[in-house]
Amino acid sequence: MLTVTAVMIVILVPVVIGLIGVSAPAGARRDQAATSSQPPALSRGKLLRDFGFWTIAAPFSLALLAQVGFIVHQIALLEPAMGRSLAALAVAVTTTMAVIGRFCLGLVVDRLDPRVVTAGSLVTQAAALFAISQTTDTPILFVACAVYGFSIGNLITLRR
Repeated sequence: MLTVTAVMIVILVPVVIGLIGVSAPAGARRDQAATSSQPPALSRGKLLRDFGFWTIAAPFSLALLAQVGFIVHQIALLEPAMGRSLAALAVAVTTTMAVIGRFCLGLVVDRLDPRVVTAGSLVTQAAALFAISQTTDTPILFVACAVYGFSIGNLITLRR
């Protein structure tokens, strides 16, 4: 895992830095022109020095890191407390709630402050993970997985 992570960082970081500031394809430029009269004048260096960029990029990166870490290890974490079959059901509940969370937030996201909603979503994720780490009670684990799943869907919707 550490080797693959190191390889990903070595490959992806330069690619991402290299793509910042690259112009969008023609279709995307038409969409952008329709929504704003003037594209933002941000260079790669300006963006990387921008505090606003980091207040968005860092929390989302950390949250996505935590999400992937939990999802990969969810059965291993839940199996000792609830058995393999119920742990698999908890994964299904998490996934179902992620879809529901994304759909529900998608209905109202344009009317909400994305930073406030993101903060609430991240706090909810943290609380759900805390509950999962502190209990072996099956109903509480199911509820925490459902809450966590709902938040996963929200985070995916909010990053755009």
